[in-house]
Amino acid sequence: SIATGNFFSLALCTDGTLAAWGLNNYNQLGDGTTYQKSLPVAIHNNGALAGHRAIAITAGESHGGALCSDGTVVAWGSGWGSLPRRADTSSLAAHGRIISLRSVRSSFLALCEDGNIFTLEPSGITGPVDATAFAGRKVVSIGAGYDASYALCEDGSMFAWGENSQGQLGNGTLVA
Repeated sequence: SIATGNFFSLALCTDGTLAAWGLNNYNQLGDGTTYQKSLPVAIHNNGALAGHRAIAITAGESHGGALCSDGTVVAWGSGWGSLPRRADTSSLAAHGRIISLRSVRSSFLALCEDGNIFTLEPSGITGPVDATAFAGRKVVSIGAGYDASYALCEDGSMFAWGENSQGQLGNGTLVA
């Protein structure tokens, strides 16, 4: 699969390895350098990625992330560091494994097996997304853009939150 950020791209290869190319001024290529690359380079797979198989990738403004088969999250780039590092998700254990990961600016949204959504920041988990609007519905899929986030529930209902200056929430207004 492919994920695109702000002037850089990531690729998840069939063997679970990762590659990146493009702008690298914030270490968003995860190769330990800040040099722009016009051809794909391997994302550093020692350290946090050693022994872990990536199953999904996501790219934000100037950071990248991978969800591994064991439910761990590995991140690199702006705020996260020049080489991939494991995000501390230990406090999410009661919610089951992380099943989906999406980038929003310099952070991530993580969807857990129980349908709860959490925000992952370089400094740690900043807490759950307020689920009041979901009214007991189980979230089964998440999406994100630069400043807006989306949740699809198992009953087919969809929710959006965040910036709306360009109508990105799809609610017919320009108001968040």
